[in-house]
Amino acid sequence: PGVGAPPLALWCFAALQVHERGELSWSRLAGASLRALGATAREWAPLLVMVHAYPWMAAVIGRPEVDADAALRALDAKLFGGVEPLLAIQRLIIPALSEWLALAYSFFPFMFLVSLSSALWLRGVPALREGVTALSLAMAAAFIGYTLVPAKGPALSMTFEVPLDLYYLQSVKEQLMDRTRITWDCFPSMHTAGALIMSWLCHRHARRVFWITLPVILSTPVACVYLRYHWVVDVLAGAALALAVIRLTPRLVRTRIS
Repeated sequence: PGVGAPPLALWCFAALQVHERGELSWSRLAGASLRALGATAREWAPLLVMVHAYPWMAAVIGRPEVDADAALRALDAKLFGGVEPLLAIQRLIIPALSEWLALAYSFFPFMFLVSLSSALWLRGVPALREGVTALSLAMAAAFIGYTLVPAKGPALSMTFEVPLDLYYLQSVKEQLMDRTRITWDCFPSMHTAGALIMSWLCHRHARRVFWITLPVILSTPVACVYLRYHWVVDVLAGAALALAVIRLTPRLVRTRIS
């Protein structure tokens, strides 16, 4: 039975038994069920473990005596010739742009489902394995970054003159992203790394999905800074992480994709 649709595989197996043997063997059906569940768990397990490990990072990091926000803020200013980008972009804040970027930022968890399920549906288990491997590697590297470079981000370490007014998506963003967020998860930006990796996966295996989701993907790194979750250097580090993982993953996953 295939990983993509265990219930359908089991129905087909049961129908084949009845057709060939004139009866249904429940022991064979149970065995097929266990094999299908095992195959599914094996393919998804690395990513599920990493996703569930994210809340544990709060306990791993604890309460750092010194955070990296001041250093990251200084790096941002140095990159832009002494101008602090988080303060400079306040003049660009308008409700419509805020709503769109909040939507792009909040779409992140759904992009996991969209990208992985599309790759699996169109190119099979090897494509799913690529996506799971790449995202798991990126999350593992991000967790190391959170531990070595603990940072809260601009929203919790700066004062801004211009508020971010989200009339429609404020509660959505809070429920999907803010409620489950740990404090020290800025460097590198996993939103940026994950979005780029999932876009790469769609480009390889689900080209139509790639084009449909591209506006959201391109908006995600901008949203990270605009919504004051990340410093610019966090986003650059996230992009570098994505590029490294994208180059490494095909070498690790050598299963042929037809």
